[in-house]
Amino acid sequence: MDVKVELLPVGRAELLSDRQLAEPSAVVAARVAEARQRAVRRLSGTRWRLNAQIPGAELRRSFRPAPGALTPVERAMDLGEISARGVDRIVRMSWTLADLAGVDTPGQDEVAYALGLWLGVGQ
Repeated sequence: MDVKVELLPVGRAELLSDRQLAEPSAVVAARVAEARQRAVRRLSGTRWRLNAQIPGAELRRSFRPAPGALTPVERAMDLGEISARGVDRIVRMSWTLADLAGVDTPGQDEVAYALGLWLGVGQ
């Protein structure tokens, strides 16, 4: 997974207060299992089982995000912030985010978030 995230040091008080907001591991594990099943269902009939396995050309041809969803990526390409290979990685990540969110096709929210993770900026 190609993600660039800058983590800042966390103080003890902040860490302890976040425990109240944290999800139990079992809840997160169930969401991940469901996301993987969504990918398996979507990719049934292909030789792939994971978003990471889909070749770039096939990703662009058969697994496109929703219309208009790539606008932030196109802007980043115009600014020279990402390459064509980076676009493929961002689209793969947007599919993973859509699977985690229970969304059938990545929209602009998933693509923008994936772009932010790729660029290493907060969303």
